[in-house]
Amino acid sequence: MDKNIIIAPKGCKYLSDIEGFNELPVNCLFNKGRTGCGGTEVVLRGEKNAIIAVPYISLIINKIESNTEHEDRSDVILGVHGEVTSEVITSYLKNHEIKKIMVTYDSVPRLVKIIQGVDENEGKVFEDYFLLVDEWHCLFKYYDFRTEAIRNLLPVARKFKEVTFMTATPVHPNFIFDELKTYPIVEVEWEEKTEINVQLYQTFKPIAILCRFIEYVKGKAPQQNFHIFMNSVEMITSFLLEYKDCNPDLVKIVCSMNNSENQLKLSRVNPNYIIAKAGDPARKINLYTSTAFEGCDIHDENGLNIVICNGHKEHTLLDIKTTVPQICGRVRNSIHQREFYYIFSINQQSNPTPYLKYVEILKKDFKENNDYVMDMNNMTPEHRERTITLIKKSNPKSALAKYLITGEDHNLRLDKNMLLVDIYNHYIFNFAYKSKENLKQEFEACKYNISRCVMFVINEKSSSDKLSENSDAKICWKELFEEYHALKEPKDDGLGFMKLLFQDQCQIIEDYKPLVKEAYNKLGIEKIRELDYQRRAIEKELVKRENLPNIVKIMDQLECKISLGKLYTVQALNDMIQKICDEYDLQKVPATKIDDYFECENTTSTINEKNTRCKTIYSRKLIAYQ
Repeated sequence: MDKNIIIAPKGCKYLSDIEGFNELPVNCLFNKGRTGCGGTEVVLRGEKNAIIAVPYISLIINKIESNTEHEDRSDVILGVHGEVTSEVITSYLKNHEIKKIMVTYDSVPRLVKIIQGVDENEGKVFEDYFLLVDEWHCLFKYYDFRTEAIRNLLPVARKFKEVTFMTATPVHPNFIFDELKTYPIVEVEWEEKTEINVQLYQTFKPIAILCRFIEYVKGKAPQQNFHIFMNSVEMITSFLLEYKDCNPDLVKIVCSMNNSENQLKLSRVNPNYIIAKAGDPARKINLYTSTAFEGCDIHDENGLNIVICNGHKEHTLLDIKTTVPQICGRVRNSIHQREFYYIFSINQQSNPTPYLKYVEILKKDFKENNDYVMDMNNMTPEHRERTITLIKKSNPKSALAKYLITGEDHNLRLDKNMLLVDIYNHYIFNFAYKSKENLKQEFEACKYNISRCVMFVINEKSSSDKLSENSDAKICWKELFEEYHALKEPKDDGLGFMKLLFQDQCQIIEDYKPLVKEAYNKLGIEKIRELDYQRRAIEKELVKRENLPNIVKIMDQLECKISLGKLYTVQALNDMIQKICDEYDLQKVPATKIDDYFECENTTSTINEKNTRCKTIYSRKLIAYQ
């Protein structure tokens, strides 16, 4: 595909700051390069009649209602969605010379028909209005559950004389729909790069870690507010139930207002929880579903961005290339705008078909089904309808039933767009989130400069949790060392969260299992892993590395093996010393040397009718050695 580059020199914050940039480029896929750079505003403040199609009602409300950047514009901009009547639209068209209409994807065809009726010229709307399809990556991202709306939008959009598909986070060229591939790409290249710092936390309990995080930061930086993005109302209610300080006065919840079930779910937790708008004033805790992921302007100087994903809920696993950068740009004026926290879990139970193999299988099935569909077009209308009914009734979840659609020419065909979406979703769900290493690669491959990327792993019930409940709990050494490493390794993130939040867990492990701290500090995690977490091998390596005389190392180990006040034969002590020397590769010393390091009583006892030399060892002598 053709690509044209527009350079935004250093010092430019908005598109309008670029010299000569008064209008958006038309008839193209426009990559504006960064969020929050005023792409929509260029259209809203321009001289053209314009229709701006967006994925959510919340985006319309956010651009029309007053905020810190503009006054209320409801008298200038018309917002159109399912609840806006034809009479309201008609009245606006007749009473405004320059029309600025924001509309959801779903309502574009209806709006076009109403404009055509007012203008009494079927083609006039396509000539007189500029169409901006904003956040066009959402056409791909939401295609599988807003299929009909997007299928209806695309052919209408292509009829406009001037149309621009705009986003800051385009999909990969391999996944651009055929309907859009004819448009050239225009891309803004910002000389002043945006650096994003990301902290990655892997855990089996995302909500529990989120609660700990909030509690810690509130104690250290009480002025901070938390903006938490999780694409699940169920996860929001789980958090509200688990976090102890969720007074409704301190919480803002932004989710779809179109779904009456959402308010019902919140009310079950607390009748005082209500659905807010993205642009409403920030509170201490602000919770957002995908309705606020794109396009909305949120203002909060003290806002911290946090993303939560649950590996067992596929709809919460976010695309790192398109969705995460959008979220990073939501809180416009925060002093923490260039950093965010990413708390996630992975679905370790899944064992998916490898990505390339999956693509091969899917494309093969698609071709075979497509040949069958072409044959169906040769049937009589009655037989064709009967065959379609049988396909969808007998196996409604099959690829054939899912992809089968009727084109504008009334012929059947398979939906290639749905094929692309299924391939991409398989990649996200079963590869990107298959392991923490894969997710890290996704971040590193993102065009944003991620300057810090820390992996933090906590078990569902950590070793420290088990030990705090039962000091005699049997825990494998691998689990102990890996948790201790996860707790100790992360560096300070500016708030001190990574360094201090789990200090109490470290202390529990150190108190109950001192060897963990000693080995970690003296050997390091890589050497411990090399020794396969074997306690004896680790102890042996520690003895080897001690900067002590050979004899002292032997006596230290002997002290661990004897019982003070107990009578031992000299032969038994010699055998102990020999075993210690063999185990730790130390040079043998005679048992008589024990007297130099311990308070001993030497006696002769009759054992098995023989006089036998013995020692009773009472205590370790205090000896200064070089």
